[in-house]
Amino acid sequence: MEATVAKTIETPDRPRLGGNPAQKDNAKRTLAWPQIASLLRISYVEWISFQTGPHASDSAGDHIARKLSHWGGTFRNFHDTATALLQVDLLISVCTASAHLAGALHLPVWTLLSHTPCWRWGNQGDSTPWYPSMRLFRQSEPGNWESVIESVHDAVIRLRDGRK
Repeated sequence: MEATVAKTIETPDRPRLGGNPAQKDNAKRTLAWPQIASLLRISYVEWISFQTGPHASDSAGDHIARKLSHWGGTFRNFHDTATALLQVDLLISVCTASAHLAGALHLPVWTLLSHTPCWRWGNQGDSTPWYPSMRLFRQSEPGNWESVIESVHDAVIRLRDGRK
């Protein structure tokens, strides 16, 4: 059986960032659409959603969501997800299967973590021995996603400027 390949959008003049913006089945690691939507205000990035399942349409009706390409609906399996990951420059996600897959493939991935994340991430630092290509962004206090999103925003700006 032939796998479905995620569509590509030719935009060589700007970076592609993909992500799975919410995971509603676990409140501790969930971001509400308005929290993640603030990143879409960075206009020189092509934003791609890897969100699948019932929350893939959470952004519907939001004017800022027009900047978001939805690829997640085309994924039938991890092969499809891996194919899409190979087409983006960076994945930004909470702790999801997509983040683990990107890390396992040694692709650039930024993982947003709650204040008390799963044991595998440890309690401090911005890197993990599990996935050398992964950068961790941690909550400074329980429920404070705003500071995480602000750190991610600043890091995306530094990418544009060629800084780390």
